[in-house]
Amino acid sequence: LILLILMLPAIHVHGQHEKIFKRFFRDAEFYSLSGEYTKALGFYEELLILDPTNCNLHYLYGDCCLNIENKNEEAIDHLKQSAYCTNQNYRVGSYKERNAPLIVDFLLAKSYHINNSFLLAISSYEKYKDNLDIFQFAENEYVNRQIKSCILAMSMMNSPIDMKITQVTGGKDQEYST
Repeated sequence: LILLILMLPAIHVHGQHEKIFKRFFRDAEFYSLSGEYTKALGFYEELLILDPTNCNLHYLYGDCCLNIENKNEEAIDHLKQSAYCTNQNYRVGSYKERNAPLIVDFLLAKSYHINNSFLLAISSYEKYKDNLDIFQFAENEYVNRQIKSCILAMSMMNSPIDMKITQVTGGKDQEYST
């Protein structure tokens, strides 16, 4: 009986914590689904303070960052953390979910790709592709094209072309060299 009395405040605090967590998660999901990624990011930030090891929160935070200009580096950090605990049985929209969906590898690859880290992007695209069903033809083809795009970008960056660009404006020619 004494032990139960001592545990009641802890149970109440946990219940309050869960209510706050659930409300913040619901609000974050609402803003994210509405395309208001900056607002959603604020809620995910608060949730990560409450539960910093939650891979689902890192995934959702990283996904938001991908949709906000100049947040790609931050997206990479969070998506990398969430890529360690992916689960095929991921429950979309559940505030109790702690794992990340398999698509996190694709999003991480996309982040690397945007960041010109092509070898890392290819590696993440391959990891994502390994989890695809062979009958997902369109998805497999899309990922293959992303990999080819990385390979092409690497070859172009390794062999730059000197160019002279002439811009014609109102009778005046302006030259730019690269």
